[in-house]
Amino acid sequence: MTPQGDDQPSKYGNVGKSWQRTFEALEDLGASDKPSVFSISLSRKFNSLSHADKAQIAKTTDFEPSSFKSFWNHPSWNFKAFFFGPIYYFCKGMWRKGFLLLSAAFLLASFTLLVPNLSFIGLIISPLCATLANRDYYLHKTQNVKTWKYLPDFLTHPASVTMIFLASVLLLFAHDQNPPPQ
Repeated sequence: MTPQGDDQPSKYGNVGKSWQRTFEALEDLGASDKPSVFSISLSRKFNSLSHADKAQIAKTTDFEPSSFKSFWNHPSWNFKAFFFGPIYYFCKGMWRKGFLLLSAAFLLASFTLLVPNLSFIGLIISPLCATLANRDYYLHKTQNVKTWKYLPDFLTHPASVTMIFLASVLLLFAHDQNPPPQ
């Protein structure tokens, strides 16, 4: 007889124990019914949780530095997604969302080449990935969700995502070839 949890299949598929705990907490908060992760963090049920319970929802690794305690108050802060951005989405098998986030990063980079004083705009993608990643992975594993529900239909098809990605790459390289005059 094997101990409970080690060799038992999870109802969430092949995910680790910390992901299982995160998924259970997100499920208890109604993550699949809420329109966004931000609506989870504004819910009464989430706000009534203790700090430790909030930390458990966001904790998907053993990395919890004390200087970052304020980040753990969000139901979906993911440090790996913060540091790796869209690449994290690719590693977790969420290709369409990864390409859309990478396209957004390229479009922001193109925009900052046009307006150099707004170069801080490129910093938006990392916190966005860190905030959305846990719920996105939960929906990916439990409901096989490929893109965000609030996107227009044309952005949900693989061909559209591919064309947007290629257009953003071309736009970035077109700007790179013609730098603005000094």
